[in-house]
Amino acid sequence: MQFPNPPHTAQEHVDAGRAAMRLDSAAGYRKADDELRQALIREVGNVKAIAAWVENFSGLPAMQSDVETAHVARDAIAWALRRKPDDPDVNRANGALLLAVQKVDDAQRSLMKARDLEPSYMQTLLVLARSHLDRNPAEALALVSQVRGKAPELKQAIVVEGAAQRRLGAFKYAR
Repeated sequence: MQFPNPPHTAQEHVDAGRAAMRLDSAAGYRKADDELRQALIREVGNVKAIAAWVENFSGLPAMQSDVETAHVARDAIAWALRRKPDDPDVNRANGALLLAVQKVDDAQRSLMKARDLEPSYMQTLLVLARSHLDRNPAEALALVSQVRGKAPELKQAIVVEGAAQRRLGAFKYAR
């Protein structure tokens, strides 16, 4: 009812949603959520739209308190994994969701599979770096350094780098 007739194709909404996610701001994530919901209205079985929506949802602060939507996200990504088990976007979204619910080992397995499927996609390395923050901050820092060198437009890399630096005790540099 919120989007009775989405104006664009599902892929155009997915592209707009991913662009909004790259802004790494609260408004950007809300905009991405709106765009990705419209993509799913246009084409409910679009695996790329499901993966993007789950990945965006897993990064939202309200994700932990929205139990019903979290169940929908878990079911949606499980369906997408059955449809396209070797899709790097689906595996990255699954890893991001698992990381959000504190299943770090499972998240890292999914993220490493996504990285192996598409090694040049820096967003996957960034999520993988986030998964290493608590257990191996040096590895997180190495991964985020790769991301910052190859994809400086990913602003979230700065946040992950700062978190890794703090965990390594470099508080002044982290600031």
